[in-house]
Amino acid sequence: MGYIKCLALIILMTPGVAQLLGQAIETNTKTLTLQQAIEVIESRSDYVFNYDPNLIKGYTSDAVTDITDIDQVLNNVLYKSPFLYEKDGQTILIYYPEPQRYRICGTLIDAMGRTALIGANISILGTSSGTQSDLSGYFEFEYTGDKHQLLEISYLGYQVIQFPLQEILNDECPTRVLEIDKDLFGSEIIITDYLLDGISIDDNYMGFKLDFERLSKQHSTAEHDILKTAQLLPGINSIDDSASNIQIRGSDPGQNLILWEGVPLYNAGHVFGMISAINPFTVDKVSIYKGAYNPKYDNRVGGILDMSLSNELSNGFKGSAGTTMTEMHSNLSFPLIDNKVTLELSGRKSINGIFDSPTLSSYTDKVFQFSIIDDQAKYDELLRTEQSLQFSDWNAKILYRPSERIMIKTSFYGNAQDFNYSFWL
Repeated sequence: MGYIKCLALIILMTPGVAQLLGQAIETNTKTLTLQQAIEVIESRSDYVFNYDPNLIKGYTSDAVTDITDIDQVLNNVLYKSPFLYEKDGQTILIYYPEPQRYRICGTLIDAMGRTALIGANISILGTSSGTQSDLSGYFEFEYTGDKHQLLEISYLGYQVIQFPLQEILNDECPTRVLEIDKDLFGSEIIITDYLLDGISIDDNYMGFKLDFERLSKQHSTAEHDILKTAQLLPGINSIDDSASNIQIRGSDPGQNLILWEGVPLYNAGHVFGMISAINPFTVDKVSIYKGAYNPKYDNRVGGILDMSLSNELSNGFKGSAGTTMTEMHSNLSFPLIDNKVTLELSGRKSINGIFDSPTLSSYTDKVFQFSIIDDQAKYDELLRTEQSLQFSDWNAKILYRPSERIMIKTSFYGNAQDFNYSFWL
């Protein structure tokens, strides 16, 4: 046995044998450059390769293990590159072919529900070429490129699929199944930012704080309205395009709690709910809770909108006035006693008394459609009708700070609605 061990040790120490063994181990366990893979094939066969070393630089190949079937070996070696080969006897030519035209098509479905995936992204990596799946999950486009370029299919919440163009058959449009991304849905999802400016996470109960002025100016296409601006948040919408009849997490409008200065606001709309009853030009803070709530709000089925005026003492006179297509408004804030007592006043009134607002007319047309008023309007030659619509609201708040730790607040709010309709022959 001692002689056998010595003989084996001498063989292993022989430079040529050690080099061959090392090369065999390397080719079996590591990814090679394309040139290394070609050299391994040449060393293990009678084939001679003809290629430009500078052309194949930067491309890699999986390790070469078995060269019994030379065509299969060459296909595997050139799989990650754009090159093709031609055999002429024992000579193999490696060359760069012309880019091929590919027709890329298929249908995408969900692995669990077997439903179509609408709007999935299909693109060629590293290029601007691609498309999206349609309402039936189908996609189709054409691309001219190299066989090793990667096609990527991605859809939010699903695992990404990647494969080279050479796997696509031009005469088939297969159905591809996308699996749920378990890494995404198996762990907690934390929202850190929003596409809309002016929305931030409240530290308490995962509520939302709205910077109403920024949101309404930059993202709202309607008039300034707090309850309509709140509908920019996901999970909040209106059942009839009005301001006050909002649903939060699918709740009934009557199940929501709308607070103004900490007091429930039961009549939250003007013009039959089309406009909110809160003056948007005087509001300071808006907090919205869609899930968990502070116990102070009591048990709620729907959501909570908590709105309030400023709680800061005024050091000087501040005022503003303006008008929109529905109302006139004014706001005042001034100190009664510097750094001690501040008075805030605001009010709004509809402008129908000045001129017939087209915006208010469109609101009333929407409210009264399919009603008796709408029916009577069709017989304007026989019936004479007359209607008037007025609304107003006002706020007052007194802030008193007797000491640094004590703040006393007193708020007043009121609104009025006046609608008259008459007809005669």
